[in-house]
Amino acid sequence: MDHGGTLESLEQERDFYLALLDLHHAEDASAFLERALALIVRVSGARHGYLSLGGGGQVDSPRVSSTLQLSPEGVDAVQRLISTGIIAEALSTGRMIQTSSALEDPRFGEQESVRKNAIQAVLCAPIGIPPNQGVLYLQGAQRGRFDARVEHWVELFVRQVSPIAGRICQSLFPLPDDPTLPYRARLPHAELRGRSQAMARLLEQVSCVAPLDVDVLLTGPTGTGKTAVARTIWQHSARADRAFVEVNCATIPELLFEAEMFGVRRGSHSTAHEDREGKIGAAQGGTLFLDEIAEISLTAQAKLLQFLQSRNYSRLGSPDVEHANVRIVAATNRDLIQLVR
Repeated sequence: MDHGGTLESLEQERDFYLALLDLHHAEDASAFLERALALIVRVSGARHGYLSLGGGGQVDSPRVSSTLQLSPEGVDAVQRLISTGIIAEALSTGRMIQTSSALEDPRFGEQESVRKNAIQAVLCAPIGIPPNQGVLYLQGAQRGRFDARVEHWVELFVRQVSPIAGRICQSLFPLPDDPTLPYRARLPHAELRGRSQAMARLLEQVSCVAPLDVDVLLTGPTGTGKTAVARTIWQHSARADRAFVEVNCATIPELLFEAEMFGVRRGSHSTAHEDREGKIGAAQGGTLFLDEIAEISLTAQAKLLQFLQSRNYSRLGSPDVEHANVRIVAATNRDLIQLVR
């Protein structure tokens, strides 16, 4: 083991934490932004940096920002990415965006500002929660791309500066009372919009149930966002790094239900030329979302019920029993109690 390298790494991390703590003493928003950006640019090795607070992801909304080693043209290019492109994706998903070359990345390569400025390595991370959300944008890694160590620094940075950024935004850009904010803080990746009391109650329930590894049934009229709620539950669960498999039960013919859900063994019927994994197998370790659950036929319901009780199943034509480690989230716009009656 390289004890010298380990000691140096620990010292760097210690100094970084001390510098982050010192940001709490910044006199005003400008001083905070300048010192915070200088710190993260230095430890990340980025050639250019941009840090802004406020705006809620809208180009024409008020914000405060700071730049480092960016020309006026570069600043303009970065700000264009707020509404479309790299920064927009980071703000909308609530996740860090990393690319070794924005110019060659199919997600961003067609953006005019990316092509015009030949933007290469980029790391972009949202700060805080919407709508007064901030963003950190780093461009130009010294080694061609930002490595895992830099991502670690940025994650620490974002986590530590978010409370400071929130206080600055609250003082500079006060918002109407929003009862959903306490719950959005627990659900940073939520795709759900609205600031009503009803939305606050929904977010409260979602924030409570998402971390629990229990099955969930979502009910409500068509178009009310049940799929978005299901994804929010998955994104904030312990299974967020595993698959989210969505099944629209209304579109599966009754005769194909068993094959689609459980899979098929080669030779089980005339067209089964190879083993095929079903939806349950594809969701192994993750979350299986059964949309329109009330549209399943009575025959298919019996087969599904056996699986729900035991989490054991067999592929069509196979004697082998497999165990599924999946979380079930189901949704329907029907009144299930009335249907049972």
